[in-house]
Amino acid sequence: MPTTQLPFLGRTTRRAVPALLVPARGGLQVLGTPAWRMGEAIGVLVEKVRQVFQAKQETVEATPERLENLRRFRADLVKLLSDRPQ
Repeated sequence: MPTTQLPFLGRTTRRAVPALLVPARGGLQVLGTPAWRMGEAIGVLVEKVRQVFQAKQETVEATPERLENLRRFRADLVKLLSDRPQ
């Protein structure tokens, strides 16, 4: 099965919350949703019986504090990237 290569530019992290950045019209944009750093892996937010961050078989509880860190970081990134002069 062929894979699509995305033009990956970089990653930024704040308080264990990494976000992937890609080129966009006039600058950069956040690719997808920021996640949670779990050792060397990046855990994505999933909902099973409860919300957790998961990387392969490992899970970490999606506590209110972690979810707020993720929400705030994403909002700050979106604002920062949209406020950049063209």
